[in-house]
Amino acid sequence: MMAQKDGDNYFFSVHEVYYDKNNIPYSYSKEPVSVNGNSVDDLIFGVNAIKGAILNRPVLWYGNRFPEVFDYDKLMK
Repeated sequence: MMAQKDGDNYFFSVHEVYYDKNNIPYSYSKEPVSVNGNSVDDLIFGVNAIKGAILNRPVLWYGNRFPEVFDYDKLMK
């Protein structure tokens, strides 16, 4: 998941993030991911993959602050 700041507001979206062999993020998709497929099972798989990424990966800044981690607790309080 990635964070962007728009004025006083924050915007979050899910992007593909690419990690090197040392688990360091080095790139990400420009556009957010979408969930689609050829079956309901494909959609369930996609939603579960996104849920896993949200729960298990850090929120990163989109843009020139990438790959800095967005400190959700600090900035959203």
